[in-house]
Amino acid sequence: MLIPTNDTFVGLRSMKLLPLRSTMFTLPAFDAGTETNDELCANIPGPDCGGEGYNEAGGEGYIYTSNGISGIGDLEPSAFDWRNPVARVRVKRK
Repeated sequence: MLIPTNDTFVGLRSMKLLPLRSTMFTLPAFDAGTETNDELCANIPGPDCGGEGYNEAGGEGYIYTSNGISGIGDLEPSAFDWRNPVARVRVKRK
């Protein structure tokens, strides 16, 4: 999960379990679609906001590539926004 967000996460999909060599993946952030993206600290858990952990109201209902932090709530985009990709994962065969 990306903090500070209420339902954004990083996930790796469609990779071979036994790569022939070391493989690097760049990963985007996904929005789980489970909660409203109001960017209000009351709705965002973690050290930056300390809000509630989960609220069933108002989610999109599907997973999609996250749009990042836009500045519509309590979070300042200059401090908390990101652009995809957000992570790199290296899988190495032993």
